[in-house]
Amino acid sequence: LRASSFDRRKEPPNIKAVEGQSMKWGAREALRGLKEPPDVIYDLGDVGKEPMIRILGENAVDVVRKAVKIAGKVKELKNTS
Repeated sequence: LRASSFDRRKEPPNIKAVEGQSMKWGAREALRGLKEPPDVIYDLGDVGKEPMIRILGENAVDVVRKAVKIAGKVKELKNTS
């Protein structure tokens, strides 16, 4: 799976101030310079902004398939530590 992220601390104040604009800004930041869209976009949050993971896919089944794959990897990592 391919992942990309963005830093919410760099979000311009005028974007933070408008409800719903953070998601658009973050997606643009995470996609900037990529040739193909990632499977996952994440951010670590900021003051007043919760950390978030977005799983992207062609359809709901594709998103669920990716979520299950991620869950399997997390379980695998937990079992090795």
